[in-house]
Amino acid sequence: MLNEVIVTGESGQWLYPILQAKLTNTKVSYIKDLATLFTKLTALATANTAFAFKGSRSAHMERGLLRLSQNIQTQCHKTACPKLIHCKECDEF
Repeated sequence: MLNEVIVTGESGQWLYPILQAKLTNTKVSYIKDLATLFTKLTALATANTAFAFKGSRSAHMERGLLRLSQNIQTQCHKTACPKLIHCKECDEF
């Protein structure tokens, strides 16, 4: 069962009203920046919570997975990154 959809970034901005109109029984939220997104996800996380991340390679959504699964805080809050490497390999991590 899908309880909530949270979108972010440029794509999320135009996707938000579409999802809100289509998913009438699901809470849909738009969060502008990744720092706020990761803070919200951390607050929502419980032992019974499942998250699904979708983003382009430049979005580096593994930052969210690292924060939620291993409690690793990243310093980088770029919305898009030109480096096509894993965040753990980056000097800005």
